Amino acid sequence: MSGYFKDNDPMSFRSQISELFPNTGISLTGLPHNIYAMLSRSEYNKLSSDKKIAIESKVLTKNQANTYADLFRRAAARSTIPWILGPAGLLPGVGAAISITTSTLDGLYRLAGASSISAACMAVLMAEGGRFTKYYSLAIDPSQGELLVIMVFYLVSLGKENRMYGVYSAKYALKVEGS
Repeated sequence: MSGYFKDNDPMSFRSQISELFPNTGISLTGLPHNIYAMLSRSEYNKLSSDKKIAIESKVLTKNQANTYADLFRRAAARSTIPWILGPAGLLPGVGAAISITTSTLDGLYRLAGASSISAACMAVLMAEGGRFTKYYSLAIDPSQGELLVIMVFYLVSLGKENRMYGVYSAKYALKVEGS
């Protein structure tokens, strides 16, 4: 099996993923130059390329919100974050699927256009009750084949407005157990 890994991590957020989502780590196998993700057949069967499935969500406490605000303040000089506006009450929960026509943050930046915010603004949006949610989906790459896509969004309500901010994405070569 040929390995593949690519991430888009403008906020240096990758180190936070295992802290936020300790129960849904993917099994990574292979050497650093030949890395791929292992999924069970049952997990794989839940995924598709046109929808992202919410795997796990972490609602922030006040202290956690302050910690992540500090993280985004430190990243403020180097990054912007794309955001997606949603109607009140439509922020998806764990197990829900969302349809976003891109599988990376690069694609979200292209879709968001002027709707990106600075990391300093993101720091201000960190609030008790805001939540980070990790999504999985599939993608086909012409040279790499089928890939597992991971995206992490921060979801927050601002008055009657719900917003999703893309903070991390990664793609891994994929091996399905039992295949």
